Order: sequence, then C-alpha cells, then structure tokens
Amino acid sequence: MDSFESLIATILEENGFWVQSSVKLNITPFLRKFIGPTDPRPEIDIVAYKGGTNELWLVECKSYLDSGGVSISAFNGKNPKFEKKFKLFTNEKYFNGICKELINQLIVKDKIRQKPKIRRLLAAGHIAKKSQKKLKEYFIKKDWELWDEEKLKKFLTALSTKGYDNSIATMVVKLLKSQQ
Repeated sequence: MDSFESLIATILEENGFWVQSSVKLNITPFLRKFIGPTDPRPEIDIVAYKGGTNELWLVECKSYLDSGGVSISAFNGKNPKFEKKFKLFTNEKYFNGICKELINQLIVKDKIRQKPKIRRLLAAGHIAKKSQKKLKEYFIKKDWELWDEEKLKKFLTALSTKGYDNSIATMVVKLLKSQQ
C-alpha cells in the first residue's frame, strides 16, 4: 500500500469502516470473458465496509500531487487512455463483474453480510483546476463519492482534534497544527 492509500484508509477507519487495502480478486475464466481484458488479478486500492449500514465501498486512490491532477476527460469519454486508470468508474461491465466477485469472496470469508449497498469513492489528492467544478457535478450526477483536496483537508483537520493516536496521519496533522 502506498502512502496516499494509507492516509485514505486511516480516514475511512476513523469514519467507522473496516478497511482492507490492495485487494486482489481471483477472476474466473467466465468472469474474464464477461468483463473483457484486464490484469491477471485485478486489484482494488481499498475496500471499506461499514457493518451497521451494510455499505461496501470500492475506493480508487489517486494522489496526483506533483502532476496536472485528475481531469474530467478521464470520465466523460474525451481521453480513453486516461479513462483506463479509472475502470471502476468508466466501465460498467467491469465494475459489475468486479463487484459480484468481490462480494462473493468477502461473504465466503464472513467479512460482510448479504446484499451490501455498493458505493464508489475516488480519493483524489489533486484535481486539475479546470476540471474541479465539472468533476464534482459529474460525480454528484452519478451518485459517486469524490474526496477532493477540500474534503481531505476537513477529514485531516478532524484528526488533529482527537486524542492520542499513533497513526502517521494523526501525528503529522497534530504537528502541523502545533506550528500554527
């Protein structure tokens, strides 16, 4: 798991989710035929589950901190190459197949209940300026979650107000807050 994924996992855990990172799926030949070409074992950055509400979140993490950022063109069909990095959002056949297999694998392991409510979350450390408004609107229209820079700052600020916690994220925000 990379650092940005670790940060997002900490925020999800603080919000009552059980979290598993870098979840690799076993794909049957039938499913591979259904979803089309993909990695030998597709990987989901973070799978988060909240038992009380039976919500299962599939999380894609893109920090893009030292780049142009996430662009709306990856989602609206204007950049097919960039679109492939966001298959959970841009390829419904892939998403549906992956969800079915993930749910089956988690139920067999007694990690989730039957018929969870599925949510998609994109955690983006940097969104291209020209895409910010359009991307937010697009995600609202699709009923997807988008954690952008603004939302991430709010979550991190909340971490700085809690009691002692040995997580790296909490330590860093407390140190930064103490310097203000």
